[in-house]
Amino acid sequence: FANRAHNDVLETWLEGGVFSLTLLVVFMSGFTWLAWRAWRHPAPNAHPTDIALERAGTIAITLLGAHSLVDYPLRTAALMAVFAFCCGLLFPARIQSPAQALSRTEKPMPRRRE
Repeated sequence: FANRAHNDVLETWLEGGVFSLTLLVVFMSGFTWLAWRAWRHPAPNAHPTDIALERAGTIAITLLGAHSLVDYPLRTAALMAVFAFCCGLLFPARIQSPAQALSRTEKPMPRRRE
C-alpha cells in the first residue's frame, strides 16, 4: 500500500485542497519575482558574496522543487530546513555604507528634559 503520493504538489492538493494550491501559487509567484531580481537586477551596492548567496538559494530551491515533483523530499526535516534557509537567502541584506554606520554611532544621545 502507498502512504504518500510521490509528488509534493499532488500531496499538498490532496491534503489541503484548493486553499493549499492557492498558497503554493502565491509562494511560486513570490519566488519567481525574487529569483528574477537576484539574477537580473541585484542590489547595486551589494557585496558579491551576498549576490552569490542569493543566486545559490534560487538554485537550491529550484532543485528541491524539481525533486518534489517525483518524490517528497520536503517531508524530511533536514531538507525542509535547507529549503527554509535558502528562502531566507533570497531576501537581500540591509546594506549601509561605513560612513552611515559611523555617523549613527557618533551621534550624541538626546538629553532628557527634567
